Amino acid sequence: MDQKNILPRGIVKPIEQQPDGTWIVRHHFRVVGTNENGEELVTFASSEYPEKPTIQQIQRSIDRYRVCLTMYGDTISDEIEKVDLSVYMFTD
Repeated sequence: MDQKNILPRGIVKPIEQQPDGTWIVRHHFRVVGTNENGEELVTFASSEYPEKPTIQQIQRSIDRYRVCLTMYGDTISDEIEKVDLSVYMFTD
């Protein structure tokens, strides 16, 4: 589990402030397996912000991710198309 974008589902938060004061926003979670304790491991896309992001900034980041997937020929799943922004609402 050396990659920082693969974590146990139970500890991954959609948005959190890091010890250095920056903010990380995670979205598009996908299960990639389980660890030795049987916990689901998930991967995700993420963006970092120097200050607490607004919903509009988060939406733009998600939109950029969607565009990148399209540029590289990946298909856009319903999960990627329909991100629930309510999990980030406390930021405003």
